[in-house]
Amino acid sequence: MKFKPLGVPAAIGAVLLVCGCSPEKGGRDYVIPAKVCDVAVEADIVESLLPVGESLEEEREVVGISPGEGEQCSLDIDKKLGLTIKISRQGARWRDALEAADKYSNLKRVSLAGDVESAGVADDGAIVWFRCIPNSGQPFTESPTGVNHQSLVMELFVGDRAKGPDDPEQQHKDIEKFVRYYVPGVEKRWCDS
Repeated sequence: MKFKPLGVPAAIGAVLLVCGCSPEKGGRDYVIPAKVCDVAVEADIVESLLPVGESLEEEREVVGISPGEGEQCSLDIDKKLGLTIKISRQGARWRDALEAADKYSNLKRVSLAGDVESAGVADDGAIVWFRCIPNSGQPFTESPTGVNHQSLVMELFVGDRAKGPDDPEQQHKDIEKFVRYYVPGVEKRWCDS
């Protein structure tokens, strides 16, 4: 009996079959960024919050009147919202994160280390209040009121909030994992230690 070579396409198909991989559509054809809003992230931490798709684009905009008062970063997947993080300085002392319950689905209080005063994680996002004196080179007062910045708030929104997540319980866990990983980087970038 003589064996015929299968050829490259058959060999690739066999490898995909053995590893459980599938050449079907529906995967992530984009690269997970190494930073989100200039804060380093590990791919596996942020990947669970992003939908499948072909392209990822980061959009950024300044929040507030002067640079350093805040910013908003969005990771859009195939031109649809994937992950949005808004960071803004506040003149007032921190607030209870649960006061933002009307902005989120199933917001629950969580305890975080560092200078976090109050934090909540939801099925579709999170909010974190920090005690935060600005780093040098960043504005120390609100324009035009002149009130000193005393805190920083980070708001996080995941996916199409009108539709809601496919698995709210799992997404809640994934958001909390991301927040616990991401918060120290936010403090380092925005707050004087």
